Amino acid sequence: MTQGTDVGRRQTGPIRGQANMVSLAVALLLLVGAAGSAIAIAHGSLAAAERDPAERNVATDLADRLVSPDVDHVRRENVLDRSETEALSVDDVESLSPGIEDRPFRIRIDGRTLLERGDPSGGTSVERLVVFATDDERTYRLDLEEDDAVTVPRRTDELRVTIAPENDTMVSTIRINDRVLLHDPGGLEGTATASVPWTATLRVTVDAEGTDGVVAITATPETTAKARLEVTVGAGG
Repeated sequence: MTQGTDVGRRQTGPIRGQANMVSLAVALLLLVGAAGSAIAIAHGSLAAAERDPAERNVATDLADRLVSPDVDHVRRENVLDRSETEALSVDDVESLSPGIEDRPFRIRIDGRTLLERGDPSGGTSVERLVVFATDDERTYRLDLEEDDAVTVPRRTDELRVTIAPENDTMVSTIRINDRVLLHDPGGLEGTATASVPWTATLRVTVDAEGTDGVVAITATPETTAKARLEVTVGAGG
């Protein structure tokens, strides 16, 4: 029985040695694999690090140019004319930001795609908070028999006044906020255009002899709405 025990003990050494070698081989394989993955990740990160600043620079420049007050579709800083902005073309965008010429890009307003070239998916996005402005033409009717004044909202810089007296009625003066806008002692008739303060609410009154006829005041007050502008730029070709 002692001999059998010795044989059993002599066999334990090689078995353990083989197990250790297998474990070592597995560990080496895992180490090599991890090193390869780390190198691949590092290479990808380096490539992204080299690419992303260029993409971000172009995206930032385009976003800044789209809201700059010195371009045609912008009324003032961060206030964009809605109709002119929505009419922008790829050529317009390239002229605004030359760095975009060989890159795919997308311009979105509140998630709605306004303009797109190529597929910039996975590119760099830059956002700007903006205000869209629209001119909303409105006409206010002042009946000389029934009305003594009409109120026109602010944010309009010009009024078009159409004076249509009837019978023996004569309109001599049109006032806004107690300031004379139009005056003719011999009588006003027809259409005239006059500049008005953009920031003031306007109360329009009429001096007339007689009560027959109408004065129509047409204004184009600016209406605004906040929006999110998103510019995405992809890698160059």
